[in-house]
Amino acid sequence: MQLLWRLFFQNVEKDDLGNIKSCKMHDLMHELAILVAGTESTILNSSWENVIENVCHVSFGPTDLLIHLSMPKCNGWKIRTILASGVGGNLDSLTCDALVSNLKYLRTLDLSKVGLRVVLHSIGELKHLRYLNLSENSSIEILPNSITNLLNLLTLKLNSCLELRELPRDIQKLVSLKHLDITDCSKLTHMSFGLGHLSSLETLPMFVVSKEGFKARPSGGLSELKYLRNLGGSLTITNLRHGKDDKVVLECKGAKMTEKQHLQRLEFLWDPEWTEEIECYDEMSLEGLQPHPNLKALGFYGYLGENIPSWVSSLTNLIDLWLRDNRRCQHLPLLNQLPLLKTVSLLDMAALKYMEKDTASNLFGTSSSKATFFPSLYSLELRNCPNMKGWWMRDYDNEAEHMLLPSFPRLLKLGIYQCPNLTSMPKFPFLKEELQLYKASSKVLHQTMNMVPKQSPSTSSSCNFPLSELESLSILDVSDLELLPEEWLQNLVSLWKLFIILCDGLGSSTCRKPSFSTSYGNYKAGVFTKWASTFYTLQQLIISECPSLMALPEWIGKLTSLQSLFIRNCPNLTSLPRQIHELKSLENLTIIDCPLLRQRCLRQTGEDWPNIDHVPHLIVDYWDQPEIISSGTNEPSKTENKPRLKIRTLFKNYNCATGQGLSES
Repeated sequence: MQLLWRLFFQNVEKDDLGNIKSCKMHDLMHELAILVAGTESTILNSSWENVIENVCHVSFGPTDLLIHLSMPKCNGWKIRTILASGVGGNLDSLTCDALVSNLKYLRTLDLSKVGLRVVLHSIGELKHLRYLNLSENSSIEILPNSITNLLNLLTLKLNSCLELRELPRDIQKLVSLKHLDITDCSKLTHMSFGLGHLSSLETLPMFVVSKEGFKARPSGGLSELKYLRNLGGSLTITNLRHGKDDKVVLECKGAKMTEKQHLQRLEFLWDPEWTEEIECYDEMSLEGLQPHPNLKALGFYGYLGENIPSWVSSLTNLIDLWLRDNRRCQHLPLLNQLPLLKTVSLLDMAALKYMEKDTASNLFGTSSSKATFFPSLYSLELRNCPNMKGWWMRDYDNEAEHMLLPSFPRLLKLGIYQCPNLTSMPKFPFLKEELQLYKASSKVLHQTMNMVPKQSPSTSSSCNFPLSELESLSILDVSDLELLPEEWLQNLVSLWKLFIILCDGLGSSTCRKPSFSTSYGNYKAGVFTKWASTFYTLQQLIISECPSLMALPEWIGKLTSLQSLFIRNCPNLTSLPRQIHELKSLENLTIIDCPLLRQRCLRQTGEDWPNIDHVPHLIVDYWDQPEIISSGTNEPSKTENKPRLKIRTLFKNYNCATGQGLSES
């Protein structure tokens, strides 16, 4: 950390909890580090013969590991570090023996990603080893018990050893161990008995509870966590049993989770094989697993209790909360006052009806309806909650009263998927990054869009209108969406991505305002009406599967930010409007399966060529009949070198069976 403060490292990337994930070293700083290291460090690219006597730290270049480790020609007693991550060749038993016999004073050994299949008993002879990395050797199934002779070992990395089934039997002997990384060791069946004796342990990303009836060596239960008070970072407890007696509850209490003040992320995963509707003790078990208030992220998977424990509301440092496959939970504890909560994800909550127990009328005019409502929340995901009706139990009569309910003051991303009965929730006028509705009700969108700006429209800018800062809007299979009023769309001044598809009711009611007209899987040409010309920030336009489309509208020339235009399977599209030549930002034009345009877009001779000759990348029918045309004086590009379009904005217009043109008619 001091090196970071002194600018030794740069380009720091952090995770959602503020922990450093990666950083970079400037080239000049790297050269300085090599200079300071002098002759003690070297990168070995050929053989050991070139290693001078003073070398202590050896890193292998991209050549065969077998050559390096089988022929040590230097004074092995001086070598302290071997870094061989990901080099060529597979490390066999003979090579491993040679390494141990010649380099007995190693402190650091990195053999990650070297195709290691078996860890030999001789590894236990490296008595001075502090750091051992065997990660990403996916064929390792078991570790020799001799590894527990490494009494000075501080770090043991086994992450992504996909076939690893158990940890060493006498793991309690590794009394100095601080970091045991078993991330993604998905075939671990249990924790070794005695793990709890490693009181210095700071990193343990996963704790596997042995399944009921598992017959193997003695395994450690949750009580092994009791004395691991220094655990930090993330911990996932898997294979939790729903249980039929008090034994499970007592075991959970024995973990003493409230004493682990350094733990940042905690996940509970119940055994997925428990599918029966049984009387379980999940609520009592969770009471026993209450974490320290310093916790920042919390997740539940497969929980069968009807109530989430009340202690969740007391986690004032909580940043992330996610629940998945909680089939009996009907509501959540009060979360709206958690000052730091940033993300909430609720997935597969079949019984969930309301987020909170309270009724809506109890919030009118109260302090909870002010800006303190979810003061830091920026991301909310609701997915597959088929019975969810609203945020609160509705007990008011008109929509005017709904406007008195709290709004999300800082929400930036909202996704509602497969929640068809959710018709009432807090408003989200300041949404900025993304709004996605999939098989959901459009009423939640209506409630927000119908909000009155804080100032009158005559004195305020458009940015005071609801969703005026929204950049991405996706509406998929929203059956009750009947129209999109023009005044709504005109307020979406920051929008650069719009995706609307499979909205059965859109355009079904008669109205004078522009609307979409669609049936299942079919968009009619009315999808592009005069409101589309207001999207000055639009960067990509896609028109696909429109067999009756005959002409593009002239207002396409007003889309001054358009960078990419994609037209596919419009067999009756006869020409391109001359206004395309006004699109000076247009970089990519792709036309596929439009036979009437093919001849018109021929280089130099086509009638529409003057309208498109300014486009740097032009592709015409490269799927069925490859022909790529490049504007300017360059020769035509080859098909295999065609540019890959980056989708920035998406309009889809499927099977326009009756429309005659994308006009204002």
